[in-house]
Amino acid sequence: MKYCSLDMTYEQAFKDLTTRSHRKICVCERLRFLYDMVHELPGSDLKDKIIDDLVDVFITAKKIAIRLAYYREKYRDESGSSGDTLVETPNCVRLRIMRRKRSAVSSHRRS
Repeated sequence: MKYCSLDMTYEQAFKDLTTRSHRKICVCERLRFLYDMVHELPGSDLKDKIIDDLVDVFITAKKIAIRLAYYREKYRDESGSSGDTLVETPNCVRLRIMRRKRSAVSSHRRS
């Protein structure tokens, strides 16, 4: 099983949040949807703070996913749904392309 890094940096998380998409609507994809909406707001200190908080929550969500995957593998815990109940992300590939194009022309520095 491939795990993402527990010590994900802000920069790595920001890139993952702003340029990727997941085929299922999981917690991280919901955070990406929120970023998509916030990105459209005019620049301000509040917008920067919201983005910073989204990145911090994104890192936390990744760490929780790593821990749950570990429990499932180590203890053979089959009590969860294993993502079977997650809904497909509509236009997943288009979202990824749009996010990557947008990321190439925009920038954000941690406030």
